[in-house]
Amino acid sequence: MLAVETDEFAHRSYDEKDEEIRYDDLYMIHSGKWIFIRFNPDITTTQKTDIEDRIGVLLDVMEDQMGRINSEENQELVEIIKLFY
Repeated sequence: MLAVETDEFAHRSYDEKDEEIRYDDLYMIHSGKWIFIRFNPDITTTQKTDIEDRIGVLLDVMEDQMGRINSEENQELVEIIKLFY
């Protein structure tokens, strides 16, 4: 499974343990291998790339991950890729 999440402001206020529980719950409901792409569309102090460029990177990463899934290269049960944090 490939899931893309939009994390406004990089979800700085989210509790890390709650995030782990959420991923565990998703895995239990839909077992199998997961790749999550967490995409932050907002400018941060270290990431000042404009939204058009960010979307281009997101699309490239999605294509790469779909290729990995189709080739069965993803070995972990859950992988998390963070873009623009």
